[in-house]
Amino acid sequence: MINAKRTANDIEAMKSMRDFISVYEEIAANNMRRIRDAVLERRDFLAELTGLYNEIKMSYKREIKILLSKKKLRDLSASFLKTNGKTVFVFFSTNASFYGDIVKNTYALFKESYDREKCDVVVIGRIGKNLLDKYMPEAAYTFFDFPDMSMDMKLFKPVVLHIAAYEKIIIFHPKFQTLVRQTPTAFVISESTSGASASSVQKNKYIFEPSLDKIIEYFEREIFSSIFEQTVHESQLSKFASRMVTLDQATENIKKGLAKLEIKQRFWQHQTKNKQQLNSMTGILMWKRT
Repeated sequence: MINAKRTANDIEAMKSMRDFISVYEEIAANNMRRIRDAVLERRDFLAELTGLYNEIKMSYKREIKILLSKKKLRDLSASFLKTNGKTVFVFFSTNASFYGDIVKNTYALFKESYDREKCDVVVIGRIGKNLLDKYMPEAAYTFFDFPDMSMDMKLFKPVVLHIAAYEKIIIFHPKFQTLVRQTPTAFVISESTSGASASSVQKNKYIFEPSLDKIIEYFEREIFSSIFEQTVHESQLSKFASRMVTLDQATENIKKGLAKLEIKQRFWQHQTKNKQQLNSMTGILMWKRT
């Protein structure tokens, strides 16, 4: 009886877990549908915009060099964009679990890059903070708490203001490919155009109105923020899809577990019936003997 009761309790607990996971899966599906179309439509546009952003920075620096060569400027740094000249790695993680391996894989890509190039680090999400505290205790970082399921502009603005001060910004985040395939990505929002990086930027010539300075200011203030916001949505979309896959796998495992428990329950039910029948037969035989 004890084993039969324990099996029945296990079945009820597993059914409750199945219902709990089903709710989480539905929430993830709703969130994914809400942002998927917008993210995919803007992806190519903002990729081109990022390229244009870097080309404009190249044009700005070329113009400064021309002015220097004509001795119209004394100090190159005084006329460049107001950045600190450093590189920052931004690691997008999550605040909760049930996202499968995508956070771990993104962390692996981030750590591999950090091991090659030690630089400033920004961590977004408590899971990422825990990973760095556990596996990279020597790494200094700036932490920002950010929701997994929404875009909180009050929390978004401080992140943008912090990373906008850097010359080269590389964001490590999961990227949506298909519903069942998410890949870790290192995305460069703003990059240094000196050395090898400069050669990778196409050298087109532009005419700027009202002025190159005004265009640069606009890009720095508006477009940079838009590109970073798109990256946040990319990360969220990938995480929702990964969560759906993970929860679906959990649901399948629960179905298999329930099937095994129900077989075990039927076994105990048969054992109980057999015992009852045996007791009945024993009682009848004893009654006949008397």
